[in-house]
Amino acid sequence: MKMSAVVFDRVGFETETSQAAPVSRPRPREEEFRAALDRYMAVYIACQKRCAEARNAASQ
Repeated sequence: MKMSAVVFDRVGFETETSQAAPVSRPRPREEEFRAALDRYMAVYIACQKRCAEARNAASQ
């Protein structure tokens, strides 16, 4: 079973086949994917923290 890598970009989620522009510095696909996933998760966690803080402030 072949799995396709997913690229996280500013617009949304795209599969590697629909990405037209090559990455600026060539890296192995797995490393590029892990870096993109790390960035995505960091933004997601920061957003969750902000939402939790806002909920806590609103409930007081």
